[in-house]
Amino acid sequence: MTTREEMRSLVEEIVRSYEDRISGVAQVKESEAERKRTEAKDIAQRKSDVGTMLKGFDDAHAAMSNELKADLAKVAPALRESEAERKRTEAKDIAQRRSDVSTMLKGFHEEQADARDEWQKMTAIMQSKRGGVAVAVKPPIEEIAEEEAVEITPEAAALRDQIFEYLANRPDGTKLVELAEEFGVARIQMAKVVRNLMDENKVEKRDLLYFAV
Repeated sequence: MTTREEMRSLVEEIVRSYEDRISGVAQVKESEAERKRTEAKDIAQRKSDVGTMLKGFDDAHAAMSNELKADLAKVAPALRESEAERKRTEAKDIAQRRSDVSTMLKGFHEEQADARDEWQKMTAIMQSKRGGVAVAVKPPIEEIAEEEAVEITPEAAALRDQIFEYLANRPDGTKLVELAEEFGVARIQMAKVVRNLMDENKVEKRDLLYFAV
């Protein structure tokens, strides 16, 4: 082969090598472009999947919230009624306890007053029978009322009428301590008013009970 032919062959090889490199570079570029297109599609699909998932979460949360609100709306009247019933029951219990305590205290005061009156009477009787020096004994409140002058004011007159009506509606009689507690006045004041009614023959006393005549 002549030198000219060798040069031509070398040039042809160089040209083919260059063309191969150019083709390879083009393929690499195309491959990179395809990779980027595929990656972009994957990213877009992932974003779409995440958006769909988040929307599903939001929808589920909204549905759950609406369901809970609906359930609460159904049971709310029952809950309010239950709370109102609890308050009514509690109020009744408190009122009953107060009534029980008041009744207990009232009974205690009555027994205390009766015991004091009976003790004073017994002491006076024993001193009288012994014939010794009489011991100064505070007379019962009824006796104090008998000894003291009774001044009837307009307020006392109104109270006297109320007491007479109260006794008239209780044929079994009422104790002085009960009258005092019922009208909220001191026993000594109540005794004076009752004494005035007795002086007018509107009330009479039998043992420890007072009756309307």
